[in-house]
Amino acid sequence: MKKAISETIVILLLASMLMLAFNVRATMSSEPPTIEWSRTYGGISDDVAWSVIQTNDRGYAIVGWTDSFGAGYEDFWLVKTDSVGNMQWNRTYGGASPAMFGERAYSIIQTSDEGYAMVGETSSFGAGSRDFWLVKTDSNGTMQWNKPYGGTNQEEAYSVIQTSDGGYAIAGRTLSFGVVGYENMWLVKTDSNGNMEWSKAYGGAGIEIAYSVIQTSDGGYVIGGETGPWGNVRDIWLVKTDSNGNMQWDKKYGVGAFDASFSMVQTKDGGYAIAGLTAEPVGDEYEDFYLVKTDADGNMEWNKTYGGISRDQAWSVIQTLDGGYMLAGHTYSFGNGAGDFWLVKTDSNGNIQWNETYGGIDTEWAYEVIQTNEGGYAIAGYTRSIGAGASDFWLIKLAKEEILATIDIAPNTLNLLSKGEWITAYIEFPEGYAVNDINVSTVMLNDTVPAELHPTEVGDYDGDDIPDLMVKFDRAEVISYILANVNMTKLIEEKFMTITLTITGELNDGTPFQGSDTTTIMLPTHGKGGIFPI
Repeated sequence: MKKAISETIVILLLASMLMLAFNVRATMSSEPPTIEWSRTYGGISDDVAWSVIQTNDRGYAIVGWTDSFGAGYEDFWLVKTDSVGNMQWNRTYGGASPAMFGERAYSIIQTSDEGYAMVGETSSFGAGSRDFWLVKTDSNGTMQWNKPYGGTNQEEAYSVIQTSDGGYAIAGRTLSFGVVGYENMWLVKTDSNGNMEWSKAYGGAGIEIAYSVIQTSDGGYVIGGETGPWGNVRDIWLVKTDSNGNMQWDKKYGVGAFDASFSMVQTKDGGYAIAGLTAEPVGDEYEDFYLVKTDADGNMEWNKTYGGISRDQAWSVIQTLDGGYMLAGHTYSFGNGAGDFWLVKTDSNGNIQWNETYGGIDTEWAYEVIQTNEGGYAIAGYTRSIGAGASDFWLIKLAKEEILATIDIAPNTLNLLSKGEWITAYIEFPEGYAVNDINVSTVMLNDTVPAELHPTEVGDYDGDDIPDLMVKFDRAEVISYILANVNMTKLIEEKFMTITLTITGELNDGTPFQGSDTTTIMLPTHGKGGIFPI
């Protein structure tokens, strides 16, 4: 018997150990968000998290597999937390399989009845050595039903969605159907009780694996994964079907000898963003994050690679609230350990805005990133550096990212004797953000002096073809703040002093921004060597 699961989780105490700087940063237009909290969950053996969602109560549900708890060698493990990552409950699902692999969960969704649906693979149930396994629970994680799907060979499910009719669509790979003896993409459609309605295999005499599925507005499906001959040559493969799974079109993408996609999302413009890895040459240790953007018909619009001199693999992609993209995976090129979580944030054209690694001296892999309902991010995977066992679930919560604004404050030299009315700041944002989205009522100078609500206007004051927002601050309030916070003895002696003024605020959606500019303050003389009285 395995030991009982303790409701006490292993909590990471020193967040500073985790936020390890990426060795060579690209030019960044926003700061990596700060860590709000992180948590590990697990026992004395291996526990690996693959998927995370934010639940309707603002907590989190994390699923993967555990070798520390449960009935067999490996079992599905579902961990439910509150909004700050404290475990509320956990459940295992599985059988007493003697196989090397028992039950592994790779994807979770919250269903329309507030319960959960999880898919992965099982060696305890079904017809073959491994089968798709769909587990449906209530809101407390109590199993309501489960269904295996497969033939006499191997099947593995990597993605599940709830369809518009209340049923489920599950995507993965099969060796039992399609071209027998080879791996094909396999899409299974069920009713709301998990009864199979139809299934389709896609591929040929090679290797085709589906890692993602989405339902499109026409009721059909788009499946993302990889395709290639029986060997180490692959392309990313995108398959579009009708509502019955019949293929309508397919597209391949690749820049290296080996290109694979592990994650896909439909973008706001109706196209698709597909993330994975690219490697050249085959078998080389050099792999990079690979991001492909297509239109609604699967035609490539652009692609980008991100990485260093070693192995970097992207396992998850989302489109962020600002229209850019966030990729999560692991890196062996950067960071502190044998492998670290790696986040890459881009603008809408795939240009890096910031990136960050998280990890300790051993190995960490991130498998999924989500944007939370307040605009932050949550990342799930496993860690071998911290926690209770060989590997543990690891969940990191990041705050909202902060836009780095370019600030130009006028006047450049502030005469403290001047009777002017305003101090003016011109705010400029990097590509992907719009200054007319600024909530002017939140704008502050050095967190003390509020911007005047009128007048404000958008223009191009520095002539660089990038819009600027002009905001004004009451000069008397600014001078009063300055005089209360500078070294007056030094100012009186030197008459001039350079200071930094920082402008902060938020967009209408709550995204914070900040930027700084230096200005010279001048304490003028008055009469014969007299100092302006203060």
